[in-house]
Amino acid sequence: EGVTDAKSISEACGVILSWSKPAAGPMPDSFIVYRAIWTPTYIGTKIAGLRPGSYIPVDTTTDTLCRIRETVVDNEIYSYCITSLYKGKESIPSIGLYSTPSVPMGLVATLRSGRQIDLKWKKHSAEDIVGFNIYRAMGDTNYREQFVRINSSPITSYRYTDSSVTLTATGDIAQYAVTAINKFGAESGFSPLAYSIPDPVPGLWVDTVSMKLIWNKSLSDSIRFYEVLYALKSDTSYWNYIPGWTSMGLIRDTFISITNLDYAYGLRALNGLAQRGFYSDFVPCADRYKVNLGWYKGDGRFQQPVVDTFWSSLGDGEIVAEHATLHSAAPLTFNASPNPFSNGIVFGIKTNCRMVLSIYSINGRLLFKKVLNGGVLENKIVWDGKDFSRNKLPAGIYLAKLSGSEKMLTKKIHLLR
Repeated sequence: EGVTDAKSISEACGVILSWSKPAAGPMPDSFIVYRAIWTPTYIGTKIAGLRPGSYIPVDTTTDTLCRIRETVVDNEIYSYCITSLYKGKESIPSIGLYSTPSVPMGLVATLRSGRQIDLKWKKHSAEDIVGFNIYRAMGDTNYREQFVRINSSPITSYRYTDSSVTLTATGDIAQYAVTAINKFGAESGFSPLAYSIPDPVPGLWVDTVSMKLIWNKSLSDSIRFYEVLYALKSDTSYWNYIPGWTSMGLIRDTFISITNLDYAYGLRALNGLAQRGFYSDFVPCADRYKVNLGWYKGDGRFQQPVVDTFWSSLGDGEIVAEHATLHSAAPLTFNASPNPFSNGIVFGIKTNCRMVLSIYSINGRLLFKKVLNGGVLENKIVWDGKDFSRNKLPAGIYLAKLSGSEKMLTKKIHLLR
């Protein structure tokens, strides 16, 4: 098993690496430290991306701490990974770490008005971080050189208010990224982006018993309305939220009554400027009924596990089970690594339920889809940054959505080129 909890701390003439021993399995005999050098590529005088080098071994140790002395070259970034050795067999590499700080995570933008957007992000895990920079770009752009730093000096907290922005209801979009700076002045790459328009609304589903479309309340307090859209299921174009979708109007509640099960439904939120946000995942109404089974325990409590059962109607009130799978509910986990990524991203999904992994562009176009049938608890799905036609997609933010009959999880993933 590979090592975990790897950390790096930059020094003036080198890098200290530390890590934890494997949590399971035999203790390694030693560890091998690998290093690769990433060299920036340029468009004119601006950095357009990083070109990775090959990992080479630079040290072997029996300890869980290593001091790498480097002669740092300007504009070069060093990355490291660790493997463990046991009886001559080498483990898989750890997650790569960089001589520059890792990117900040959890950036959220909240619209307060057309001239104020509040930003916040998670506490950085590195010990040598002394501040953060905020970058902003206007409009829907995937080019880093269009982002401009808006703070005059490094920010020492995990919050920032942008009062220099001007937005209107005509579709203006502000994009934000935050970077971390260590005590030697090295700056990280961009965090996953945050937007002034609302994020996708989670938890959209159809209750065919009460004939209602239901969703979870948005976590943002800047949401004013929700817009529900629908399209015929027979129209295959409903997968991509084309203009043929019809709006059911703007509502404040987190549900709406429906009368027709022949439609697929979608949803997006509106902020205080009446700007429409990202689309949710669509939900086609079920053609068959879903029934939950369970049993009474000895103490009289009703036990209801996860049940995948599909029923077909045979007549007035008469149904028959086509198939049923009864199993205990497992906690649902949804991870994506590395994020940001360049060549490929691995989704780690732990569930024993039937789920669907979908990846969308920020304008709602479906790019990738994978169905998990629920027979395997641990699932790993790799996406290489290409669409259904195997076209290489541009750098930018994409939305990964894991949806099932009762839950939906969404992650923003950042593709670098």
